[in-house]
Amino acid sequence: MSDGDGATVSKILSRNDTGQSGSHQVGICIPRDPRILTFFPRLDAESRNPCRMLRFKAPDARVWEFRYIYYNNALFGGTRNEYRLTRITAFMRAYGLKDGDRLFFSRTGADFSVGIERSTGPHTQEPARPNGATPKSPWVITLTKEDMRRWKEERQE
Repeated sequence: MSDGDGATVSKILSRNDTGQSGSHQVGICIPRDPRILTFFPRLDAESRNPCRMLRFKAPDARVWEFRYIYYNNALFGGTRNEYRLTRITAFMRAYGLKDGDRLFFSRTGADFSVGIERSTGPHTQEPARPNGATPKSPWVITLTKEDMRRWKEERQE
């Protein structure tokens, strides 16, 4: 991501994400799609479970600190190999988020913000999935042309 890029990714929340399923999941799973990972700061994959604390400004101007982590212990003899956004439970509870609601994560330079879109349908049904989101990947990516140019250049190196 370039500074001042104005990129946005969004995630339609599942019952697992919100804790409604009773699972013991840790945070929101972030797919290893390079277009989504490019939204977040780079993490050092050579170190075990690298992470960064990110401050997100909510619509009501409250600032929330979430942890962006790469659980990569599979590279060190363990089993996990996934990216997650953790320490988000208090935020979800504060805003009463349910499955089907969507979170929008935006970034302009080093400034992050989070927006909320409430589901209009019953929370027990599979939410409608816009812009190519699928049941397997409920993430939606909105990148600028500059983001896509940089992404393609990085992949060619």
